[in-house]
Amino acid sequence: MLFESSLGIPVISSLIQKDGENIVVSFSPETAERELIFSAHYDSKTQPLDHRQRELIFKMIIPSVAAGILLAILWWAIHLRGSGPPKSMAILLRGMLTLLSAYWLFLAFVFGGGFLLRPSPGAVDNGTAVAALMHFSQELKELPLEKTAVTIVLFAAEELNMQGSLAYVRDRIRKEEPKCYNINLELVCQAGDYVYWPEDGVFTKRYATSAVLNNLLDQAVVKITGQKLKPLEGDFTTISDGGSFLAAGIPSTTLSNAGSPEMGFSFFHSHRDNMDRVVPEKLDELVQILKEFTLLFEKTPDLVN
Repeated sequence: MLFESSLGIPVISSLIQKDGENIVVSFSPETAERELIFSAHYDSKTQPLDHRQRELIFKMIIPSVAAGILLAILWWAIHLRGSGPPKSMAILLRGMLTLLSAYWLFLAFVFGGGFLLRPSPGAVDNGTAVAALMHFSQELKELPLEKTAVTIVLFAAEELNMQGSLAYVRDRIRKEEPKCYNINLELVCQAGDYVYWPEDGVFTKRYATSAVLNNLLDQAVVKITGQKLKPLEGDFTTISDGGSFLAAGIPSTTLSNAGSPEMGFSFFHSHRDNMDRVVPEKLDELVQILKEFTLLFEKTPDLVN
């Protein structure tokens, strides 16, 4: 978990490898001074539990590791005594071992049990974001950009611990290129208000998203929809490709739609993430928001994180 989810090192996933490819399209004026990167992931997956449902399971990882260490210490201490534990202690230790074994077996099922289920179409996670960026790319030629280069990146392997965006960012930071900023799209074109993620990162390290980008996005959302951009509420443990940029010191934020009250951020990675969940008119609306944001970004003289 530490190597895969926090450090981006594929220890387990490397046992079964597949080639992945990021899709990168760049629009760069000759006078560009900075770069605006719009991103979304194009892979999908099916799992027994969605983002919200996994929260409690993930929160139990650290306590379960601590309990396992405690169990090992108790077992070792009893072994040093050279005699078996009292009956009550033996029952307690076996109970702890049973609970821990059940938890880790269930965790394995949560991560790998998707092949037993109906596949997820991946409509909102993250097909709508990909469609929006493809549509947006056709509109870019109309924008009077002089200082801003625009890059659209569709990431592979987001659903496998952000491997696509991590590879892209590692490649970028090795090159001397103009200052760049990232707007990441996740779970868009469903019902609900537009929301930004206040933080992103990995399970062991979170980073605050860019206040400047959030402010510009808010202005764009207000201009197009008449409504304020809101922060994503609640203790939401999901991470996105935006975290790969933040970890490298690149200003980033992630834009989503909050979902209707009964759906919210639930029922992803399942057959319920289908076209019935998509609000078609929000696709054109989102493209207009991205165009307005890009124009605001172009006009803003001095950008800081």
